[in-house]
Amino acid sequence: MLGSVDPVNKTIKNIQAFITFEAEHTTGRCSITWVQDVDDWDKWKVFMTYTVLDESKGHPFLKGENRPLFADPYHKDGKKNWKDYREETEEFKVQEPSVLIVGR
Repeated sequence: MLGSVDPVNKTIKNIQAFITFEAEHTTGRCSITWVQDVDDWDKWKVFMTYTVLDESKGHPFLKGENRPLFADPYHKDGKKNWKDYREETEEFKVQEPSVLIVGR
C-alpha cells in the first residue's frame, strides 16, 4: 500500500505492508511502514512496526468450545459460576496477579 505522510503537500511517500506469519510455537500478524528519507529521497527507512501474536500452538485460548465448563478450569466441583469466579479473581482472593513485563 503506497500513501503519503503529509497529505496536504504529498511530499513524503510511505509504503505499508501487512504480513501474516507462522513460527514453530505461534502464529501472528505484522504491519511495517517505510517512509522516504527527507535528506536522501532514494533511501527508505522503517518508520513503524506492529506485531501481534494470535495463537500459541498447543495452548488454545479458553473460548468457544475450549472454554471450561465451570468458572475455574482447575476446580472440578462446579459450584462456582463465572460471576463469582470473576469477582474473586478481581479481588485477588484466590491467587496473586500474574504479570508479564515486556521491554527493558
